[in-house]
Amino acid sequence: MKKTNIVIFVIFLLFALLIGSNHEPWADEAQSWIIARDASYSEIVWNIARYEGSFPLWHLTLKTFIILGLKYEYLFIVPIIISAIGLIVFLKKVEAPKYVKILLPFTYYVFYQYTIIARSYCYLLLAFSLLIITYKKRMEKPFRYILSLIFISLISMHGMIIACMLAIMFLIEVLKQKKIKETLKEFIIFGFVVIVEAIVLFPPSDIYMTVSAAYTIPQILKSIIDMIIGNGNIFFKIYNIVAVCLLLIVFSRTLTVKNKDVIVTILVLFFFMFVIRFAAHHSGILFLLMMFGIISYYDEIKEKTKHFDKIFIVVLLMYSIFSVQSGINDYLYEYSGAKEMASYIKEMKYDEKKIVGFGFKDVALQPYFEKNLYTNMNEAIYMWSSKNKDFYIYCNIEEYDKSEFTDIPEYIVLEWDETDSRIKLIEQYINESNKYEIEYRTMGYEFFKNSYSEHEGYTLYKLKEY
Repeated sequence: MKKTNIVIFVIFLLFALLIGSNHEPWADEAQSWIIARDASYSEIVWNIARYEGSFPLWHLTLKTFIILGLKYEYLFIVPIIISAIGLIVFLKKVEAPKYVKILLPFTYYVFYQYTIIARSYCYLLLAFSLLIITYKKRMEKPFRYILSLIFISLISMHGMIIACMLAIMFLIEVLKQKKIKETLKEFIIFGFVVIVEAIVLFPPSDIYMTVSAAYTIPQILKSIIDMIIGNGNIFFKIYNIVAVCLLLIVFSRTLTVKNKDVIVTILVLFFFMFVIRFAAHHSGILFLLMMFGIISYYDEIKEKTKHFDKIFIVVLLMYSIFSVQSGINDYLYEYSGAKEMASYIKEMKYDEKKIVGFGFKDVALQPYFEKNLYTNMNEAIYMWSSKNKDFYIYCNIEEYDKSEFTDIPEYIVLEWDETDSRIKLIEQYINESNKYEIEYRTMGYEFFKNSYSEHEGYTLYKLKEY
């Protein structure tokens, strides 16, 4: 198995480097980089984290790499390093069937969404591997289990919910076995960390864009259905539906064993996603949580389920094909049009002129410049603050009095998205002013599985010469 592990690791690393080196970072990746580049450690923890809505483990990691000399063009190396560490732990320490160790690392969320895309989720493979390892011996070695829960709570808000729910289920189990004295120290430590995280993430007074999805239930249901079906042709749509259905069938077998911990945690996490915040890439956390339950109770499930391995292999293969499709798209096409637009602005030396930006995704251009590109975003690292007036206006464009648009900049960079009503309103206003002409436009797509989830393009407007 050691030789197999080495082969898996080498293949994973080579393909991740191949695709990652061609990946154009999008707005979320850029935002984290700017925060890490422009703010101090203390500012990140005690000020900026509350705007971002999750503990700043990822920002602090990036800060350290930047101090060590990492350039933005090599950002892709960071998530690959972290995922590679998680893969080593998974291959060496996790007890799982051979086919799981071969296929799971190459499934869509593990390989592409949480390794190629540079965000805090790159820690999830390591976090879930540690959970699987410590979960089975949680009663004998509670301290290790609590540490693994603390670790996953530092990754994202979703990780915090998972950690809290598993800790509550563990506490119930401890109380039933009357072992609270033996584990009291561990629960105190966990409680202390959660309190510190809550203090760090307490919302500031000037935040206006909260974690709430601000959607109606029908809109949320539609977004979930769209995520499952995808934007591809009818074959891709059927493929996506079959993949999800088979995954649910495999996971449903955990209901045949005493697995309340994972079931309850998944229900609470799904409720959080449904009511508070849901995005397509968050579904991977549910996927990994399912894998955690299946692997942790594999022996019991297989004993009670005929042909379980065959169905599970098909599921892992189908999700690995998603990786292949997204990887090919990312290698051949632009994930984001930000890099091309930034290169054009540099070539034309427009960064020396007065230029404004509208749309959150405009932040994706910022890391390519040493100083703030936009004159209307003086606090680039506080994108969710109402102090960024024009960004605030963008997010509340329906209430914006257009007569107040008195400042006439030489250039405007507008996030291009034909599906965003706010962008369309700004675009309409710019066109109706008859003062600007389109000079340059770039296109990019945020690839999701076998299609793309949304546009990541940009339009550069130039003031007409009269």
